[in-house]
Amino acid sequence: MRTLRTIDTRPPVKSISGQVRNILEELIEREPVDTVEFPECESLGLDFQRANPDFPVVVKLHGDSEMCLVGDAPKWKRIAYRLYKREAARLAVARERETVARAHFVVSPSQWLLNSCLHRKFKISSGSLVVPNPFSGWPVSDGAIENSFITSIPNPLCILWLARLDRRKGADLLPAIARIVWQSVPEAEFHIIGQQVGKRPWIDWIQEQVPKRHRAQIVYVGGLPYAEVGGRISSYSMAVFASVWENFPYTELECMWEGLACVSASGGGPAELGLNGVSHLRAERSPKKIAESLIKLLRDERLRSRIGQVARNSARSEFNAENVAAQMPEVYEVSRRLASNRERFL
Repeated sequence: MRTLRTIDTRPPVKSISGQVRNILEELIEREPVDTVEFPECESLGLDFQRANPDFPVVVKLHGDSEMCLVGDAPKWKRIAYRLYKREAARLAVARERETVARAHFVVSPSQWLLNSCLHRKFKISSGSLVVPNPFSGWPVSDGAIENSFITSIPNPLCILWLARLDRRKGADLLPAIARIVWQSVPEAEFHIIGQQVGKRPWIDWIQEQVPKRHRAQIVYVGGLPYAEVGGRISSYSMAVFASVWENFPYTELECMWEGLACVSASGGGPAELGLNGVSHLRAERSPKKIAESLIKLLRDERLRSRIGQVARNSARSEFNAENVAAQMPEVYEVSRRLASNRERFL
């Protein structure tokens, strides 16, 4: 893998898309490039696709701007957004739909995300495939290795919340989950690793929603450099996830990789990460059901250990980068065949 060029992602999306087109067209003239892959989010490849309609393009779904805006909003705002989209939002959605429609092949990390796009009337070519997100561990640094030894003994009463603090990731559910857990396991702690999002720090709101006597049991670690995450999360034996939706989440996959027993309540693709009760515990996305699953793991060390071990084995065999990458050459080959032989959905 080579990094040929980096670009400034701060300008407006249309400007970035134009830069991408120019860079690729120059690159294709001097390098043996025969296929290009873009994400659908922010339609970064659309200008190139419009100018080069017969050049083989694979688009990988991540989660379009409409899904992100709706997922980050309270329920009343979700309804208002769907009814009264601003012009900028309409344009962003239209561009993302067009980049998918122009693709010669579409890859999705989960069946749920592919089905969601089809349900919302995305026009997807006859070439599509579910290829899970790959993971093969963290980049290793001397500091990361050292930290992993320091924090290598899992604390069974600490629950890891590995996600940025915002509504789509379920931060609004955390206080209620904690209060229910403390009724049965009063000494349990919740450790949060993730960045803050929004004008007012979410951690302040979360602390205000729990009894004063338990506030010290909500521990905000903050954001961490990516290379340090693996060494840090290995000190936990369980984690919980409660996003409105995820495509095929790296955070839960990373925890499974490290052998954590995960309570998986996020909507969407996480259900495809494993088998309920075997490699993770699926729960309805409500504070009561999530808390019940957490209490079950907190009270049953053997169950926690068994699920964590199966999760570890499953993540490292099914989703390692080598196995996932082996599926892609055929995708690129099919996209090249379809590039000159497909009726476009425009």
